[in-house]
Amino acid sequence: MESLFAISDVFFVSRLGAAAVATVGVTESLMIVSYTLAMGLAISATAVVARRTGEKDTDGAARAAVQGIVLGVVISGTLAVVGALLAPQLL
Repeated sequence: MESLFAISDVFFVSRLGAAAVATVGVTESLMIVSYTLAMGLAISATAVVARRTGEKDTDGAARAAVQGIVLGVVISGTLAVVGALLAPQLL
């Protein structure tokens, strides 16, 4: 779906010129990196919570879920700050 989203972006932005198409290409690459980090964190947190649930350790599952959420917030906040500070260099 992300690839279809990128193609539709390029289709509509192509009317603005080559620089706009290049910008979409660069931003899509950065978005894929952030999506990959988010999916990896979600999959790993789900696995840990499922394991704790299977062990009948509901407190451990709850702690793992909260740690996954906190880690996601910390990572997204860090990416937001770095992205905001380095936006001219990244784009």
